[in-house]
Amino acid sequence: MSAGLIGCMTTPAQGSMIPPAAEYACDNGKFGQGWPGHDAWYAWLKRTVQRYGPGRCLWAVAPDVPFDAAGTLSESLPWLARIRALGIPAAFAAQDGCDLLGLPWNDFDVLFLAGSTEWKIGPAAERLAREAQARGKSVHMGRVNSLRRMGIAEWFGCDSADGTYLAFGPDKNLPRLLRWVDELDRHPSLFAAVHADARATGHTVIDTPPSWLIHPKPHPGATLSTNANTGAPPGPDGRYVHGHAVLHLTDQLNASESYEHAAALTDQVLHPTDGLLERLSDFFEAAAEKAKDSELDDGFDLYDDFEDAAAAVRGLGEDLHMAVDRIRALGSPPRPSQQPHAADHGAAVTALPPQPASPATSPGRSR
Repeated sequence: MSAGLIGCMTTPAQGSMIPPAAEYACDNGKFGQGWPGHDAWYAWLKRTVQRYGPGRCLWAVAPDVPFDAAGTLSESLPWLARIRALGIPAAFAAQDGCDLLGLPWNDFDVLFLAGSTEWKIGPAAERLAREAQARGKSVHMGRVNSLRRMGIAEWFGCDSADGTYLAFGPDKNLPRLLRWVDELDRHPSLFAAVHADARATGHTVIDTPPSWLIHPKPHPGATLSTNANTGAPPGPDGRYVHGHAVLHLTDQLNASESYEHAAALTDQVLHPTDGLLERLSDFFEAAAEKAKDSELDDGFDLYDDFEDAAAAVRGLGEDLHMAVDRIRALGSPPRPSQQPHAADHGAAVTALPPQPASPATSPGRSR
């Protein structure tokens, strides 16, 4: 980050330090369990901007209601002008259906493509992204953790993106991330910073996840075991032991008697660094390299096919990155419904004009 290769995403719950000279963006913690409340969030945002300077801040996301377009519109409107008043660009989190309600275009600087995966990479989000560009605004896409998703974001014209991919195993995943960027025809637009001068530097914004995104340790009885110590039946000819190990895991899931146990078994497949999907992605990438080493035309074709397979499998893990916690929550007693707290700042707050453009602060990227 200090070298200028990537930027830093921060949230109220993280408590992380922004590395020297690194650009940063401020998420609000609404997606997950890091939301501290309106007053505490805004106080944190003011402290962060004062500590690290508005010139290094790419933008801050106004409070939103994940996956709820109407709720987000009501929640965000009172805060967009207050974010701008800190001398930083204000980002509006677009949710499923917001294209039907309309967006407060004059009140924000950065369109943040949030919402569900299906909506975020679909035609409605693409239309909004292109309209934002036509209006002179920057576009950011959240939860981008695969080459395939990067390609979609770049096709939409996104200026930047974030994801948790780098945070889980940076030594291993940083070279891969940089290779993905290089593979996108050597265009820096996807991970460019939100202003024009930063486009030429190839800065990126990668989310360093708060603690709620760290996957819990597997259930003690949920290890992915092999036939040698479980008694799981091998294949008919004894050859396909790995496939039958997964089949044994499926049998364990079918027999699980609690959602806690089911979640731990699912974590064996979905864990972002040690899960089955990540290992399968590694396998396809190794197969791709092996095929390319042949230096034959069909070997290069196979390389592309295996790389696409690796990206697709990794994309599944990305799409299901909250599934373990969601399964676990199925076993928890429902919480009493609460009316959402609305900050009493009045909907008539006049939005300040956009901040003057400069190489350090002009507007141009988590979820």
